[in-house]
Formats: sequence, structure tokens, C-alpha cells
Amino acid sequence: MKTSFLIDYELTVSGWARGTIGFGSHRVHVVASYLNDPLSELAFSAQHLFQGGDVAAVVFMNEPGEHHLVFTRMTDEECRFTLTWFDDNISHSCHALSESELVMSGTVSIRCLIDQVCDLLERLLQHYGTVEYKARWGKYDFPLRELSTLRLMRSSVAR
Repeated sequence: MKTSFLIDYELTVSGWARGTIGFGSHRVHVVASYLNDPLSELAFSAQHLFQGGDVAAVVFMNEPGEHHLVFTRMTDEECRFTLTWFDDNISHSCHALSESELVMSGTVSIRCLIDQVCDLLERLLQHYGTVEYKARWGKYDFPLRELSTLRLMRSSVAR
């Protein structure tokens, strides 16, 4: 039996977001600041794996610290994911990746990942729209092009 993977995300105050990564009954809450664009990274990761890519990553930069959600292809249909916490913001520095804590790992079908990300983007677009999203998030636009691509990918795969 497959354990279910889930991801949720919402904008909070200007330039900040919070999300939840889940696997089975385990949930980890992540926080992201305007320093990077985890929503676009998530959409890109799903697309990249669907198109045959081997590894994709999403960074949720908190201040200080960050979570890294890394997907690694296992088969044509499945990937392994790890969610790791780093005490420092290493994405924009030369710090070694040694001080970290693995907080979650598991496997997810690429189909499930596409569905989760596409559904998440649809909910966010419906809730905020592109204008409010940009006003609340600040530096980055809503990943509308990525959502369109994910919709096409999802429709091309039989359920």
C-alpha cells in the first residue's frame, strides 16, 4: 500500500508563506520568505521529473534556516523525496551542507506529485488571483505558465 504524499502552501503576511509537507500521518510545517520562489520551484520540480529529469529541489527559506525538499527519480513512475532542515540559509552562501537534519523521507509517484502541485496551484490561483498573489508575495509573479504546463501534463497521463 502506498503512503500518501501531500503538500499545501499559503501566503501569510507580505513576503511570507507557510506550507505543510505530509507523508502518511507525518506532517512538517515549513516557512518561506520572499528571498526565493518555492512555489515556482515546486512547479518546476514536478515538470522536470515528469519530463524524465533525475533530481529536482525546492527550497523554503526561513530567516534563519531553510528546508530543502529534494526529489530523486527511482523509476519511470516513482521518485524518492527527502525534506531536510538546515539551521543556516545555505542556498545563497558557501556553507557546507553538513549541519542538517533529515525530517521526512518517502516515495511518491510522479503522477501523485503532478496532481498535488497542480491542485495546489489551482487553489492558490482561485483564492488570490495573479494580481493579489503578486501584491502579497512581492518579488515573484504567480507561476501561471507552469500551471498551464502541469495541466497539460496531467491531462496527457491516463488515470
